[in-house]
Amino acid sequence: YTLKVRSSSHKFKLTDTKYRLGENMKNIILLILFLLLNITSIAKEKSQNYSRVISMSLASDEIIYELIDSNRILGLSGHSSNNKMVSNLYGKIENYKKIDNNIEMIIELGPDLVIAPEWLKKSMIKQLEDAGINVYIYKIPRTFEQEKKLIMELASLLGVEEKGKSIVKNMNFRYEELQKKIDKNKKPKILEWSHFGTTNGTGTIFNDMICNIYGVNLASEFGIEGSKNISKEKVIEINPDIIIVPCWDNVDINKDSEKILNFIKNDPSLQDIEAVKNNQVYILPGKYIYVYSQYIINAMEELAKLIYNID
Repeated sequence: YTLKVRSSSHKFKLTDTKYRLGENMKNIILLILFLLLNITSIAKEKSQNYSRVISMSLASDEIIYELIDSNRILGLSGHSSNNKMVSNLYGKIENYKKIDNNIEMIIELGPDLVIAPEWLKKSMIKQLEDAGINVYIYKIPRTFEQEKKLIMELASLLGVEEKGKSIVKNMNFRYEELQKKIDKNKKPKILEWSHFGTTNGTGTIFNDMICNIYGVNLASEFGIEGSKNISKEKVIEINPDIIIVPCWDNVDINKDSEKILNFIKNDPSLQDIEAVKNNQVYILPGKYIYVYSQYIINAMEELAKLIYNID
């Protein structure tokens, strides 16, 4: 600091000035510390104060159901929660309000936070924001790593970081255990093929799961991006070792397997495909094909059981 003296007749002691400057600096430092502590406290309080949370997608339903206490959940999307082939929360959320994208209901309920996917219509988001509701838009994960990142994002938002870390730790542990059981040299050629004639290629969560368990996703290998239609002729051409058929109907897979696989097993033109010849056409609940929550590890375990015949 430079001390400027305007008048030589003005007398004061330098030691007094140093003392005053020291006191001022001390006060400034204390003020800065006070502000920093309060900003941190406010941020922490904000993340933990959401006590009326609504989820608008199946993925965030599944995540927040495990992340936070039930008394903080005002409502869930409830998408197909009564269908065990679609929802991992089947039989668990009957007592929660089912929102089903009903904006008027959401506004009437008065949440302090709505968690919504990026695909939600902008007009719906605007309605919520115009009503003074906090809306958190999350990006759809496409990989195992992105799934874990989303869980931690929501855990931080809701002030439950330790719970988020616990969930991710469990996912990592189970993945490492799964790796030990897989024959990494087999590289089975796999095709997911629905009775709608669709498959999942590059950029899908299914593709990432197959890569993580050391399989070859033929849809990706043959240039299919995203979820697209695939012709019967193309399936014959690429000749998969294993076919995975997703099931969306609320049925017993074991009892109804013949009905579900009818479009493949009763088609004479498909009988020379390796997967059909070797009886390696398997049914998997749809919730494990399109899975955007911590249940991705369940999906990889189920896929590995079918593909590698492991426990």
